[in-house]
Amino acid sequence: MNEFKILLKNISIYTFGNIMNQALGFILIPIYSVYLSTEDYGILSAMTLFISLISIIITFSLDRSIYRCYYDYKNEDDQRVFLGTIIIGLFGVSLLFSALIILLSKYVGLIFSSIPFFPYYLLALSILYLSNLYKITIIYYRLKEQSKKYVLFSLGYFLFNSFLIIASVVFLRQGAVGKLYANLITNLVFFFIAFYAIKKNVVFRFNYTMFKSALIYSLPIIPNLLSAFILNVSDRIFIEKYIDLKSLGIYSLGYQLAGGLAVIGGAFYGAYNPMFFRIANSEKEKKGYLKIVQDNYHLIIIFLHFLALLFAEELFILLIDAKFHESYQIFQLTLLAYLITSIFDVLGLSFSQDKKMSVLMNVVIIGALINILLNYYLIPIYGMYGASYATIISFLIMGLVKYYFARNY
Repeated sequence: MNEFKILLKNISIYTFGNIMNQALGFILIPIYSVYLSTEDYGILSAMTLFISLISIIITFSLDRSIYRCYYDYKNEDDQRVFLGTIIIGLFGVSLLFSALIILLSKYVGLIFSSIPFFPYYLLALSILYLSNLYKITIIYYRLKEQSKKYVLFSLGYFLFNSFLIIASVVFLRQGAVGKLYANLITNLVFFFIAFYAIKKNVVFRFNYTMFKSALIYSLPIIPNLLSAFILNVSDRIFIEKYIDLKSLGIYSLGYQLAGGLAVIGGAFYGAYNPMFFRIANSEKEKKGYLKIVQDNYHLIIIFLHFLALLFAEELFILLIDAKFHESYQIFQLTLLAYLITSIFDVLGLSFSQDKKMSVLMNVVIIGALINILLNYYLIPIYGMYGASYATIISFLIMGLVKYYFARNY
């Protein structure tokens, strides 16, 4: 019962924080639809995808090793050294790869060939590098189940960033580049705030053995994350190549709004992940309790997705500028894809606990390959709607395969 109270408390706090962040983000979307062109929105979507892709490669996914490896060290001093090792390693590796990307800018820019490397890609790369310490601080708060600190920290970040975005996009009319500069300034400011917040919990000393252990866990995740990235974003790359930035902007807005229900999933995972690993590692007799929690989460998420589907068009008519109105159909199709992935994603915890990341990697690679093939064939025929059909089909196939294997873990 005590575990349930802790979980419910943390879910409530995470939900409040995520709803606040999502509500503020939701307010920004109508502003974007008025003050940004469809091409500007397409550029921002492309740079968001670029950050997501490069973050997997240049960080070696070391930040993700914190969730699984932190509690391998029972002594608090060792845990502090481990965090320090990850921070030093993360910034060192990121700096090396960032320099390499700039040297190879001519080739990196081919990812989205209609967008110049300078200033867009360079701004995105700088944002990613500065955000590393903020992300580790957020992970630490989730790991220690300090939900209030997590919410206050992330909400402060979002409010400050939103203020700068409104100033640059609405008042200064700087378009897509203004939004990126706002993100850059926010991450620079929060780099120092994050350092102050986490420094007492970290010993800034590099331990090669700890770093090697983290790498052994994180490196197999990279192909998994890259495949997941391709699975989630190849649609927008194909749209930019086969159609134009305007269609990319319309598609991206519908896709982004469909992610609004992620506020519930984010709150659930924020509270549930550390509890799952803690119980699975040391309190295995409570395994049945984990199943009850997951089953109820699935029921809630199914209900909410279908509710959003019913009122999709009314939502867009009420809030979104007319030039983006077509996005509501993308919104509906993407909701179906998100519902599928929400149902099956929780299975990934079983793979992580048994350290069967290579199996999970293969499942995701299969899904990514199917997604690429479907995008290749469907987008030229059905336009941006073909991308949505490809996402739904590949998510469903991957989820069923993941379920088949996860039953053994």
